[in-house]
Amino acid sequence: MFNGIGGRFTQVGSFALLYLLTESGIALGILMALLVLPTIIFAPISGYLADRFHKAKLLYWTDIIRAPFALLPILVTYTGELSLLYLSTFVIASGNAVYDPVRFSTIPDIVDKRNLVTINGLEQNIVGITLVFGSLLGGIIAFFTNVSLLFFFHAVCLILAATLMRRLTSGELTTSSRTEVAESSLKESGFLIIKVALLRVFLII
Repeated sequence: MFNGIGGRFTQVGSFALLYLLTESGIALGILMALLVLPTIIFAPISGYLADRFHKAKLLYWTDIIRAPFALLPILVTYTGELSLLYLSTFVIASGNAVYDPVRFSTIPDIVDKRNLVTINGLEQNIVGITLVFGSLLGGIIAFFTNVSLLFFFHAVCLILAATLMRRLTSGELTTSSRTEVAESSLKESGFLIIKVALLRVFLII
């Protein structure tokens, strides 16, 4: 949730800032390309990383690394240096290209197979809500205040998500958390979230 809303803030802010500075369709096209290109490059690698390294630590460090780059566009509002905006966009998109596949591959480690469909459905609902809510709220903030706030809030969201994820970085996710869900007789996703602390953390980030 934090990552989704923060990411929408940055996208809205980046498009608004770039248009204010350049009013160029070519510049917007370059920005869009930088958003998509990392997915082509890094998404295939994320599966290898997820198999080789601790998934929670990967999620934690991708948040930590992206946080300072989320603040770079604030400098662009003062300097007009578009290369900083492009760099920030590429690094954050690269982090997303690694983060999202690893995040989804973590769900089976936390949730027992019989509850997997329910939690996957809930996860998709949360993603959809954050996309809509984050974009709408980002547009409102940019219109009534300052576009720089969007980049600041994104950095804050990344730090909050990393702080919550830190508790999952010790030990294996497939031990107590999965057993806890497996032993639960509660089928509804809402009750599962209330019952299992790791699920609450995972969905919030």
